[in-house]
Amino acid sequence: MDGPWVISAYISLGEQVKRWHACQSSSLPIMRTLCDFHARAHLFSHEVRSGSRSARTRTLGILAQRPELLSTLRHKHLVGINNLMAALRDTVRQFAEVCRSLGNLYSAVWQRHASHQFHNIEDAVMPLLASAPGKLGVDAREQLRVPSVMQCIEDHHEIYTACCNERCLRESILEQMSHAMDAADLSRLNDIWTLQPELDAER
Repeated sequence: MDGPWVISAYISLGEQVKRWHACQSSSLPIMRTLCDFHARAHLFSHEVRSGSRSARTRTLGILAQRPELLSTLRHKHLVGINNLMAALRDTVRQFAEVCRSLGNLYSAVWQRHASHQFHNIEDAVMPLLASAPGKLGVDAREQLRVPSVMQCIEDHHEIYTACCNERCLRESILEQMSHAMDAADLSRLNDIWTLQPELDAER
């Protein structure tokens, strides 16, 4: 396993990390909107609509004077929640695709390592060298130190494992979600979803 190949492996790893962050960034507004729709759906619930007139007015404001609209609004918000949960499930499928790509990269690194003949174990942990164009152009190349074979394998394994664990966590969060869940529980799940794993593909 030579220096240029290791550099290429890290570039591919970095691309998948960017894909993960992009999926995470796109999912956060969906999760926030779902929390908002859930809170509004609760406002239009039967318990609120059947309360005292003063309580309805405090909670619903001018809508308390239009009780015929409340069922329609609640239905629309429940449909919205279903659509948002479907969007989150689609995001989790995208996370799974990233995990599959990371697994393929990790496998490729291991296969490359297995096909390389090391004279001793120290060769696998020594930093490698690769050349790159220097400040004076292509004709004046300079040597770059790149991570060792074992460091490359370790980094791929670490990021692959972290992403797989996070994907499983998000699948678990979706399984816990429902229209009837308490707002505090949904807020807790939102906080967990917002957390990001430490993914560093640069060395």
